[in-house]
Amino acid sequence: MIEQLKAALAKGVDGLDDRQAEQAARTAVDFMKDRLPPPIADRLEELVDGDGEGDVDFGQLGSTIKGFLGR
Repeated sequence: MIEQLKAALAKGVDGLDDRQAEQAARTAVDFMKDRLPPPIADRLEELVDGDGEGDVDFGQLGSTIKGFLGR
């Protein structure tokens, strides 16, 4: 998923090279992880570090979020 985020950043910002896109993507992910409850931040880490397909059980992620929100 980090590669997809890098590509989106590079496409959306003129003149952003690959290194800058990587740095921006990591900064954005770290920002989100620092503000999410640990179970959700852990799932985000799994998603970002994997290929973004099949590495995270989205049903379980949804249950974790619902549990955190008390739903």
